[in-house]
Amino acid sequence: PFDAGVGVSELYRLSLSHVGASPAPLELDAGRGVYRDVYPSTDVTFGASAERLEWAYTLRDDKAPHRFELAVALPKQLQKVRADALGGLEFVDGTDTALLRMPRAMAIDAAGARRDVRLSWDGKAVAVEVDLTGLSYPIVIDPAIETAVWQQRVAFPPGRNAHATVWDTVRKRVLMFGGASGGTT
Repeated sequence: PFDAGVGVSELYRLSLSHVGASPAPLELDAGRGVYRDVYPSTDVTFGASAERLEWAYTLRDDKAPHRFELAVALPKQLQKVRADALGGLEFVDGTDTALLRMPRAMAIDAAGARRDVRLSWDGKAVAVEVDLTGLSYPIVIDPAIETAVWQQRVAFPPGRNAHATVWDTVRKRVLMFGGASGGTT
């Protein structure tokens, strides 16, 4: 099992478990966690950032499955799951606000061909499924869970006042210089 959530609060943390997976030891590879042969001819690789948890199913040959199921335990504050307009899933709170989402996943084969992956929710589990017809092995499928709440990353510069501007005829742009930050007067 693994967890994904908003911040550190358990009230907004999903617990997911791969249904039918075989136990495998964790290997670290370039900062990612790799579990080999979790399914027939399939490795699962995990990578994470502060806002996103991504895992990749690497299907080595035609013995690999085309469908994966993840049992999901919803926390108290995330009460339902709904499909979004782009083929992903949203985990929403009691005010119907999406706090976590699984964006539409993609499969990429050895030749670089891409195919959409179907994500579905049955009330207890997320299914990740792809039609492998015509794709060349190995194939990578890349589901993820990410925060759906917008976070400001950069402070916008304050307004300027008492500044001067001039047209630069060589560079063909307006230059602003001098003045002071803040205020609107």
